[in-house]
Amino acid sequence: MLHGFDPENEPISGHPFTEQLCWGDWKSLTRIRSIVGSKTVSLDGLARMALKREQEMRSRLKELEKLIDEDIYRLYEISENDKKIIEQELALRSESALSFEGEETTEIDDEQIQETFNEEMKIRDHVARLLSFYIRKILDSNADGVVPLHRLVEQLRNELANDFGEAETNTKEKEIQKMFGKSLEEWIATEYFDFHVNLYKRRPVYWHLTSSNFSSARRSSGAVNLFIHYHKLDRDTVPKIISNYLKPEVDASKWKTERLKRELQEARDKSNKVKEKELSKQLETTLSVLEELQGFQEALETVHNPPTDKTKLPRNPTWLQQKTSEVRDNGYGPVIDYGVRVNIEPLKEAGLLHKAAQRVK
Repeated sequence: MLHGFDPENEPISGHPFTEQLCWGDWKSLTRIRSIVGSKTVSLDGLARMALKREQEMRSRLKELEKLIDEDIYRLYEISENDKKIIEQELALRSESALSFEGEETTEIDDEQIQETFNEEMKIRDHVARLLSFYIRKILDSNADGVVPLHRLVEQLRNELANDFGEAETNTKEKEIQKMFGKSLEEWIATEYFDFHVNLYKRRPVYWHLTSSNFSSARRSSGAVNLFIHYHKLDRDTVPKIISNYLKPEVDASKWKTERLKRELQEARDKSNKVKEKELSKQLETTLSVLEELQGFQEALETVHNPPTDKTKLPRNPTWLQQKTSEVRDNGYGPVIDYGVRVNIEPLKEAGLLHKAAQRVK
């Protein structure tokens, strides 16, 4: 939709099947291909074009259903009279209506149901899907499958620039902020994983590890947020997170704490009440962050190290119970073939994941 269609060229997806593709000349497909955007069109405008395409595709599906029905009637030599009876019966079975005594039955077809949805919600969903697509590209291309929030946001901006151009990047980001009521970074830190869990039917492929569950501050988005690729998980993932991503944050927080303590003492020695008050607040915030980071690190280390007490399974454990205990009891050792449900459980139990992970059941 953004890059357009050229009947003389193959699609830009790169899929092997495109080599055998021939553009259809159906009127509905021509209408769909005519809905073309540009790099300067707003995200809202592009989303509305996507909705228009969906409407055209639904119309085409109805046309195809009708053609199939006609072929079946012809092959089985069904008479016009029997055809009417069949269609009346199918209409009765498929109608969405409630009958109340003394009231007429209200018939609502698919198009009417679609119209009841909030169009603005659909538009936000399309934009969220675009951001989700970019995040997938970034995590798929990352070698170790671990990307911190600040780097994810930076690379997502690069994706926006690649698709829309450098000149449009800031405009698109401002539009995202207006649409979601949050900055791009805030949306990813607080809402992306929730959206992803829904999109992937409670079997997320990209997981959000956050220290927010160890924060004493209400509604904290976390001092550390990491996004990991499920299919790249292995026994080294957790220690790698601790050494490469968490330890530098903990060390920096400790250094800042010691510096603030020294400056606070100097302000007290000089009886500088204004400075003392300001530094006290900063120190309180820094100590809170340090406590959060240390709690996060402790939980990661607990998950990584084999527990002293192994899981006590019931007499007839389920497959899920058996495999989860296997992944947990020798120190976190994910087995990708066991699936998301098994491998995510130890991290859920330790409170290491965004709260949306609790819906993975």
